Amino acid sequence: MAPAKTYQPTSDERLWAALAHGSALLLFAGFFIPVIVWSARRKASSFVAFRALQAFGYQVLSFLLWMLLSLVTATISLAAMLPALAAATSVEELMGMRSPPISIESLLIFGFAGLYLLLGVVGAVLVGLGRGFFYPFLGSRLARYLDYHPEAATLNDVNEARWVVSMGHAGVIISFWGMLPPLVVWLMEKERSFFLKFQSIQTFIYQLIGNLALLLMLLLYGVGLLGIMFVLGLSGMAGASVMALLVFFFLLLLVMFLIALLLPLYHIMGQVAAVRVLQGRDYNYPVLGKQLRKRLSAGR
Repeated sequence: MAPAKTYQPTSDERLWAALAHGSALLLFAGFFIPVIVWSARRKASSFVAFRALQAFGYQVLSFLLWMLLSLVTATISLAAMLPALAAATSVEELMGMRSPPISIESLLIFGFAGLYLLLGVVGAVLVGLGRGFFYPFLGSRLARYLDYHPEAATLNDVNEARWVVSMGHAGVIISFWGMLPPLVVWLMEKERSFFLKFQSIQTFIYQLIGNLALLLMLLLYGVGLLGIMFVLGLSGMAGASVMALLVFFFLLLLVMFLIALLLPLYHIMGQVAAVRVLQGRDYNYPVLGKQLRKRLSAGR
């Protein structure tokens, strides 16, 4: 018996797949491109659809890991500095402290970014040559989740939708740019199913509200900071000036408190939504989800 022929993607398929992987070169500003590739070619080619979904997940999860690595390394660096800070006896001594030109933490962070870009380029080159490519830890697991194999005509339709929605929720970690993938899904796939329609527009609105709130808080922070600088620049410190200084100072404290309290909660809720959707649940954000579901269901 002659051996079965392995699937050979067409030049058009290789080009689309390479575009999805190569979008990693835009760092984390181009991770909506794999979503466009997936939606445009998912019916025509499971080869392209799988590569696009793999690239989408790789870029979102890599940014999440990069942020966690940055947080861990910053915490370790701060902990290492505490003894020196505690031993300092004057402001001049504190100001005289110097960090090493290149720290281990910086090497880890920039090394991770370099590896991220390298894998994206390798993926683009290999699929451009018609070869299979799987990202470490992610690719083979995603292939099983989506029931993908080279000769498959289509992917698992349910899990395909859940993966796209889940990564859209997880993309909340990427401020502002994270809104683009769910918006793309809503524009291009909303007629496919109510699940995609509801989850994509819910994710977009949730992130839009969060980003607008962040912009407002940053604006208020800037107003408070400029107000303090203006008051301190006055020649005299009359009673009214002291009162204005206190108002601006407490405005800064309030904004910093709100950011410290709400920003982590905002991101955590997005990651919880991503996990719940992958577990097979139809997730609703508090207040927003139920109201939006009622409105969309009424229009069906």
